[in-house]
Amino acid sequence: MTQPKAMGSFTTELKPFKKFISAISTISSEARLHINAEKVFVLVVDAANVAMVDTELKIIESKPPKGNEAVLGIVPGAIKSCLEAIEKRYPEDNPPLLISWLPGKEAPLLDIETENGDIHFRLGTVPDNEVQKDPNRPTITLPSKFVCNVSLFTWAIKTAGIFHDSCRIDIEKDGACYIAAKDLAPDQVRTQVAHSATEPARANYSLDYLRDIAKFWEGTDEIFVELRDDHPISISGKPLPELSVKFLLAPRIENDPPITGWLE
Repeated sequence: MTQPKAMGSFTTELKPFKKFISAISTISSEARLHINAEKVFVLVVDAANVAMVDTELKIIESKPPKGNEAVLGIVPGAIKSCLEAIEKRYPEDNPPLLISWLPGKEAPLLDIETENGDIHFRLGTVPDNEVQKDPNRPTITLPSKFVCNVSLFTWAIKTAGIFHDSCRIDIEKDGACYIAAKDLAPDQVRTQVAHSATEPARANYSLDYLRDIAKFWEGTDEIFVELRDDHPISISGKPLPELSVKFLLAPRIENDPPITGWLE
């Protein structure tokens, strides 16, 4: 049977591409994948319009179609499963991958192949008129900034979950930064995660989202955090030299009476 001719393709490596796809699947079940001669990138919000990921990956080689950019509606969870299978086959390696897309009935087909051709996945994509459009990049100013150790940040988020489903991030005048959580009883926790933030700030955020975001950063040394009072928090970094990722999370607005008696 004659195979259809590829509409375009690019070459990358397993580890950075898997991390790129993992960033997307942390937030959304589908996204618009942009492909040009130098990089692939995604900007997408979750279904509840609470969280956003803005990520781009430099690629090794690209053969984009006419117009120099292609856009595919992808299901990141399905792609991640394929990449995890390749990773199990090559646990100690970082094999090159050829990613190509071919004509399909309603939307292009997506092929994922190892360079030596021993593994070949073919997936469907989402029709362009069914996948959500890219949001506009926020232009908000977040003046309070600090660098945080990922292991400490992840531990503090998990520990906060002992007491509540949200946490408060406190940045004091002296630059000390804390992640705190408290229920209506005296039980609470307050953990210092940084000591040189640029400006005071305080805001509450959902731990459901922060747990998933913190899990994504595991294996990275540091993240760059930006926020201000009752505004979205930005958490960004470079898990790998060729990959940049930024998450934005809207603040948690509490409808219950305010919790008092916080540790200070």
